[in-house]
Order: sequence, then C-alpha cells, then structure tokens
Amino acid sequence: MISKRLIDIFNITNINLSRVKISFLKILKIISIFIRPKIDKDLLIFGGNLGKAFLGNTKYLFLYFNKYSNYKCLWISRSKEIVKHLQEQGFNSLYAFSLKAFFKLRSARCIFITHGEGDILPIEFSPQTQIILTWHGNPMKKIGFDALKFLGNRYNYIVLKKLVKDLTYLLSPSEEIKKNFKSAFKIPQKKIKITGLPQNDFLLNKKKEEIKKLKQKFRVPEGIKNIITYAPTFREDFVGKMPFSKEELLELENFLEESNSILIYKAHIFIEAFDLKDLRGLIIPDKYSDTQELLLITDILISDYSSIMHDFSILQKPIIVFAYDLELYQKQRGMYYKDYEKIAPGPIAKNGRELIYYLKNISELAHKYESKRNKIRDLFNKYIDDKSCERVAKLLNLRIK
Repeated sequence: MISKRLIDIFNITNINLSRVKISFLKILKIISIFIRPKIDKDLLIFGGNLGKAFLGNTKYLFLYFNKYSNYKCLWISRSKEIVKHLQEQGFNSLYAFSLKAFFKLRSARCIFITHGEGDILPIEFSPQTQIILTWHGNPMKKIGFDALKFLGNRYNYIVLKKLVKDLTYLLSPSEEIKKNFKSAFKIPQKKIKITGLPQNDFLLNKKKEEIKKLKQKFRVPEGIKNIITYAPTFREDFVGKMPFSKEELLELENFLEESNSILIYKAHIFIEAFDLKDLRGLIIPDKYSDTQELLLITDILISDYSSIMHDFSILQKPIIVFAYDLELYQKQRGMYYKDYEKIAPGPIAKNGRELIYYLKNISELAHKYESKRNKIRDLFNKYIDDKSCERVAKLLNLRIK
C-alpha cells in the first residue's frame, strides 16, 4: 500500500497546500513511469465526487455495466467506508491509496469520472486508456477554465490542464450544454458527445412499488400529500446560509401543517447544511444521499442555480427557483446566463416570504409555467428516455448482453 505519509501529504491543509498537492502529483507521475501499462480490454473503472461518494452519472453507469455486460467493473474511492459498503453488496471496489488500485488504473480500458481525475487518483494514465468525464450536471454557474478567476489556484490549473490533455470524451445532455462545456474546458467539439445523462435513466419508467420503498427509505410519513424538496447548489464559502427569517420559518411551518406537506432539505454534498432542525415537518437526509432517489419521490422542487432543476423537469412537476442571493452569486461565481429569468423553469422567489407565497399557489403556478418548464427541459435535455447508459456503451464500442 502507498505509504501513510503520501496520504497525509495529500490531505494536509495549510498555507502551502497548493505546493504540497503539486509535489504529490509529481510523485505519482514518477511512480507511474516505473509501472508499464498492459491494458486489460475487459477492465472498466469508475469513480466520482472527489472519491467521497457513490453518486451521480458514474454510479448509474457502474450499475448498468455490472448488470448488462461481462466487463470487470471496478469502483475506486478515497473512502474506505464506500469501498467496504460496495464489497458487501458484491461489487468490486478498491481504496484509491493502494498499489493495487494504482496498477488497475494503469491498465484500465476505460475510466469514468464525474468531477476530475481526483475522483480516483490523478496518476499518469496509459495513452491507450479512454478517460470519460461524465460531469455531474448542466453547468449554469461557470466551471473549468471559465471559473479560475473566481476559484483558481496553481494546483487547480495544473490538474485541470492535465485532465483536458488526458480526456477522451466529455458527455453532454444537449447542444446548449455542449457550448458551455466547450468554453469551460477548451476542448474540440468532437470530444464532447451528446448522450444524455446516465443518472437520469433512473428517473424514468419506475413502478409505484419502487417509489413507495424510496419514501420509506427517506422516512416520509404515510398520508403526506406533497413532498417538497429544497436542494440548493454549491456556495463558495462551503457553508449554507439560512435563507429564512424567524417569522418566515413560522409561516413555512404553518403552511406545511395546513397543506399536509413535508419538506426535505438536501444540502449539497460539499456544503455544511444550515440549521433547520427545529422546523416541524422537516426531513434532513444524509448529504451523501442519492439526489436522483429524492427527485423520484418529490412533488415540488425548490432550488436555485443547480442543474438538478433540469433533471427534475423530465418528470414534468412544478419547480420554484429560490434565488435569494442571485446578484451576489453572479458576482462571486459567475454564470453562463446573465439573464437568469430566461432559463428559470419556474417562478423566482427572492426571499422566504415570496417562496411561501409560491408554495401556497403552486397549482396555479404549475399550470402557468408548464410551457416554459417544458421548453427549458428540452433546451437542456436532448433525450427524454432511459437510454443514456446504452448510448454511452455504443459510443465506446462496449458490448452489452
């Protein structure tokens, strides 16, 4: 196993973090030189969410290829808990900081990632290995090279530059998002393939029994009329800010009780959730819970600048955009759409009181915004089916049973 010292170097946090991480990349590159790659044509490797979670497009590709192919599918994670959990379910999984994972990464036919090579281990890969970036949504906020002036440091730049060099394909759900990806990653259009998002295959053609089991999984009481999910996006300070006043919280609580509704607050996986524990009628699932599972049981979605709205639009249910910090967010992060109202699939609430008003009038608003919601859905999703995983397999000439 790679020494504990290397792991400590990678995880250390101090003023020289960027330099330490760059040194770590150089060490990995040197080690890679001494490991001659012999490609295993049957080995497919998957990782995601910076190695911290089993979620997203790569999760659903992993499950698909495990079920419908004879390939050796391997999930690599930086979390020993995830590795153990997958192994207990009968899947192949390895801890990223191990020599065995290192050798596997050097011999894979294909590697699937959601955020970047840090999902697995940013080693020097064989030129014969295909690196497929599935991404983790439709970028409305600026990403990649477009976001460096907001987020970047030297390490981010080096890692992103390496990813772009190694990349075989970047998966896109539509022509609209393809334009944003081309800008963000500065790669030729031929490398960006429109396949749809594998994670959205899960949202379609589900039976009532499956949905009932998911409601039980998320502890939704029986007899609830409306499940409202609030799922805000990433914030630069890594902390979720309370968007409600005390009076608004009381009004929200009364609305939930009177309408026989329940609110699920799903924090972004890289954000510390704000405190709503005293609100009655609230469920706070683990932040590593599968968002697609939550969407499937949701009746009304509340979000802000997250592409989760584009996923949810496939289900043709009402959406409220809670953009209480829109100007600040545009200034701090930057967005591909300056006129955000044009791509909002529902009414925009600027504060908690407006949000509650829209919730109280959701039936009327759902009908009013139906045409626009479907227009936005089609703009950001070329395919409204459950064949995205199948299209990825065809793109890579991978055999399916």
